[in-house]
Formats: sequence, structure tokens, C-alpha cells
Amino acid sequence: MGRFLYRAQDRLCPAPPPPAGRGDHARGGAARHLRRSRRGRPGGVRRPAVPHHPDRRWVLAALSGAAVLAAAPRARALSADEARAFVAETVDELFAISRSSAPLAEQRRAFRALLERRMAIDAVARTCLGVAWRSATEAQRRAYLDAFRHYISVKYGSRFDDFRNAKLEILRARDFGSRGVVVESRGTLPNGESAIVEWGVTERDGRPVISNIVVEGVSLVASERELIGAMLDQKRGDLDALIAELKAMA
Repeated sequence: MGRFLYRAQDRLCPAPPPPAGRGDHARGGAARHLRRSRRGRPGGVRRPAVPHHPDRRWVLAALSGAAVLAAAPRARALSADEARAFVAETVDELFAISRSSAPLAEQRRAFRALLERRMAIDAVARTCLGVAWRSATEAQRRAYLDAFRHYISVKYGSRFDDFRNAKLEILRARDFGSRGVVVESRGTLPNGESAIVEWGVTERDGRPVISNIVVEGVSLVASERELIGAMLDQKRGDLDALIAELKAMA
């Protein structure tokens, strides 16, 4: 299996992020000091490389929906059967896209539409940006949400060949009441590599959505939040520059 991008602390149905954190343009508070201490670099923050393409472990996340999803909102409790059916339908649609003979650009458009229908993509985008969202103008917010959707659809939609003949088996579903349902599955790539993939499913605006994906204990939401935070650091907190970079990804 490919190595992990980051070791994430978040699990399924995580609590909302704290007020101080990544994306804060000041970068001078306790959160930054803690990051420095963890990295063992008191003289400055070591910014991680920002990969534009997922490794195979994240391809397994992609075959499970390829979504980068926000913390689960409190909502009407879904049943375990409803959540299982929703995950199965999402996977079937994803496999249909990946196995089609359409050009890659068309597959990516279909994949983005899938994200927008079945995942809490805008909530995940806000979570990944952190407190920088609060200081953004309305125009910047709209531009960032659109750029984030493009970024995710390109990043995870670029590896359809790797899991065209992959399989996903749903193992069980655990009901957490108003926090949602965790659907556990096993994804297997054509080369035999496999991983346990857990989905957090909840209801938002009267419809089920995927709120997070955890692959072998690593939260996709937490990893993308780290990557977006690193990109914003590299831009010295310039949100417009971050938006431009996300839009330029191909």
C-alpha cells in the first residue's frame, strides 16, 4: 500500500473545528506554536509538500465516493439500512463513471456532479479553509467554493484507471443516532491491495449526504484540511492566490 499522506486525528462524525486553527492569517497564536513543537522546528514551520494527486490509499477513498467531507451536522437520525443503500447507490454511480468510455474531461464533470449531489462538498470546503473563511468576502467565498469543487474533482477524478476494476464490499453499518450512521466497507484494487473504508452518512436539508470518509484510520477531511492549510501558508495567507492555484489544477 502507498504510504499515508498524513496521520490524522479526526474520526468519523468529528466535532466542529476549534475557533483557532489553520487558515488564521495571523498565524501567531498557540496553534502555530503547537505545530512548531510537534514538528520539532522551533525556528520555523516546516510546510509539508502539497501533492496534487492522491496515492493508492486515497484512490481507495476515491472508489468509495472520493469525497472530502465536513463534520457531520446534527440532524434527523437515518436508519442503518438507509445509509447502506445510499452508500451502495453512490458507489454504483461512481463505478459507472469510471468504467465509461467517455473522455477524461467528461468523466471529471460527471464526477463533480456526483460530489455536488451526494456529498456535503461546500461544508467540507469551509472546514478545510478554517477560520480564513470568516474573514473572506462574499465574492471570495463563492470563488473559493467553486475552486475547491474543481480541485477535488480533478484530484480524485484523475485516477479512474487505477480503480476501474476495483471492488467495494459493504460490511456493516453502525447507528450513532442524530450524529449519523457509519457504514464500514472493504475496498480492493485490481492489484489486490485492500483497505477498510468507513463512511459517515447523515441527513442535511432533507437528504442523506456523506459527511466524512476514513481509510484505515485516516480521515480524508483532516488530510485535506492539512493540505489546504499548507497551501494557504505558502501563499502567506493570500486567499485570492490560493483560489487561483486551486482553479489552475488540471
